[in-house]
Amino acid sequence: MTRKTKSKYQGMILALAAIIVASLGIKLFWHDNLRFHWPNYSAVSRAAGGLEAFADSLSRLKNDSLAVRQLTVPPDSGTCYQMAAGKDVSYVLLNLRLSRMAGSCGLKTVAAEEDSKKQTLKLSYAFQETMAVYVLVKRKRAEAIPPAAKPRMVIVIYNWPPQDPKTAQEFLNCPQAATLIIKTAAKNIAKTVLAALPLEPKGYPRQDPGPGTILVDDSDLKIKSKMDQALKLYPKAAGFYAVAGSRALEDSRVCNIVLKYCLQKGLIFIEPQPSTRSLAFELAGQLECRYLKPDMVIEVKDSRSSVAAQLNKALSACREKGRYVILAPASPAFIKALKETAGEKTKKEFDFISVSKIGQ
Repeated sequence: MTRKTKSKYQGMILALAAIIVASLGIKLFWHDNLRFHWPNYSAVSRAAGGLEAFADSLSRLKNDSLAVRQLTVPPDSGTCYQMAAGKDVSYVLLNLRLSRMAGSCGLKTVAAEEDSKKQTLKLSYAFQETMAVYVLVKRKRAEAIPPAAKPRMVIVIYNWPPQDPKTAQEFLNCPQAATLIIKTAAKNIAKTVLAALPLEPKGYPRQDPGPGTILVDDSDLKIKSKMDQALKLYPKAAGFYAVAGSRALEDSRVCNIVLKYCLQKGLIFIEPQPSTRSLAFELAGQLECRYLKPDMVIEVKDSRSSVAAQLNKALSACREKGRYVILAPASPAFIKALKETAGEKTKKEFDFISVSKIGQ
């Protein structure tokens, strides 16, 4: 027998043996009531998705137009979500998107109801025939737009009190002039009060700011004592007004003591006309002490018409900057010009505040 014929017979024998083994195997499986169970598509979908997958998908919807949160409800009430939708979100498209998302997680859409009057969308889904998922969509509330802040005007009056009692009463009755600077002791003024603090100028003693002047040669203790005395003019004073000081405020030691005193007692420090070498502004920034410098200073000698022109200029500047500080005298010319330029219409447009309200 040739080698080719022999190989042919061997192949036939192996094939016959394989058929016999397969037949015996099938018979054995049927005999033992065994079956092959192929997993159906819905079971696979549920195993791969479910409530956790749906919750995860919802959490990824959060953006500027949608906000999703899960509500706390009794265990037998199912799973509930509330969604806030912006006005640009279409409920039709959102419903379609959520339905597709639910289907991919093994959930079946049960109901979808839109209420155009109440601007709501109610959706419900079933999971494994028993567990329910509810989604309530509402429109986001329109955020109230805060009214634009009014420009803030601060008017500080020096040379108080005026000699004429009638003029003094006009200032006291004028709400626009909310801050007064006093050089002598006073009681119960219905305004914010600043105490005058005399500081050594260049040319002292020929130029003398008055009794209690803080000198560069004063000791630390003496400077603090003089500040205590100045504060006794009006114990409830909101701060100090620097009188002169072109030399004292250029001295780092003296300036430091003055500003640290203000910081410790929560007082404002106003420097009306800083010299070019004054350290007050820089040190106040370092110490975070409340410091103020006027944007405009009106002189005692200025006429009524001149004051009116300056006030109109200040009001225009205040509109642009948002805040403006005027230092003005307790003179008849100023109070008359103020009443003319800051009438009822102007009072509605601006906030006239005291120095103590700056920064609030």
